Amino acid sequence: MLLIWYIDGVYRGSTRQTFAFAWLSVYAYVGAPLLIPIALVFFVVERLWSGDWRPQILVATLAGLAAGLIINPFWPHHWAQIGHELYSLVQQDADLVVNFLRGNEWRSLRGRTIFLFAIPHWVMWFVLLLRQTFSTERVSAQTAAGVAISLGLFAGALLAGEKILYLAVLVSVLFIPVLAKESGPWPKWAVALLLCAALGASAEGVYKNSRAAHAGSRPLASDFRAMAEFAQANSNAGEIIVLPWDDFPGFFYYNTHNHYPVGLNTEFLRRTAPKRFDAFQRLYEGNAKRPERLLPVYFDDARYLIVRAEPRNRGEIALLKQMDSNKHFTELASPSAFWRIFRLKNRP
Repeated sequence: MLLIWYIDGVYRGSTRQTFAFAWLSVYAYVGAPLLIPIALVFFVVERLWSGDWRPQILVATLAGLAAGLIINPFWPHHWAQIGHELYSLVQQDADLVVNFLRGNEWRSLRGRTIFLFAIPHWVMWFVLLLRQTFSTERVSAQTAAGVAISLGLFAGALLAGEKILYLAVLVSVLFIPVLAKESGPWPKWAVALLLCAALGASAEGVYKNSRAAHAGSRPLASDFRAMAEFAQANSNAGEIIVLPWDDFPGFFYYNTHNHYPVGLNTEFLRRTAPKRFDAFQRLYEGNAKRPERLLPVYFDDARYLIVRAEPRNRGEIALLKQMDSNKHFTELASPSAFWRIFRLKNRP
């Protein structure tokens, strides 16, 4: 939402709105410096269109980002985090396996995948740009900049993965109607066809998401709630429960009684506690020779280890095989069929 309001301010030439939302974006998203190339594109296109230098929007963006970085309770650590996050846009770390120790939003995409994911937007862009090619009227500088940003983000998705693709789709949704309006009057049948295509694509997305959510392959809220109640009844306040990193949000939402080794992003753990990160990685890759020693040493005397009942990768398969034959752990009856719970008997 902040990005939408920021682009609205830039499009309308409102320096106050641009400054305010650039400032707020620093607190909301670590990738806020990505606003700089957006403002720079508007600045360059305005120069090409009008021949004048109008740096107000670019200056407002830089000033807003600077204000957010300086007037910041996490200064200067926030600066380091932003640097790491921007570097990770192009970094491909083989140790952070996508969808295992790294979210799917970082998955590198092939051109075919990008095209299929955003095919309604590609079709609309193709039609609009083809029509504009044979038009004698030139669109506004702001609209031309929006087109360049949208297509540039699609190109950037080839390097940075799904996260940039989501931004490309969002910005396209903002500027496709604007370009359509400035391209002149359209036949009613063409408008109806484009609307039907957009509605069809939206309906397909809703259907696929709904089907995936009810396919039985994902834990439901009731599963997380049951595990939370179990943990609260059988562990001490503040005790660490070791579990798969991507299960953290559901566990934390229903259970703040316990602590967890990894939060929303394993990058944070790797930078702040590299030894614990290494232990966590070896554990869930099935490479920890003695989990009964690893838990108390690296996870503050943790007793509980939670593993998915249906392994999703080779690491979880290997870990479950280890736990099934490890005499130092006792398997407890799990309140949810999605997870298996192992408790360390005594510290060896």
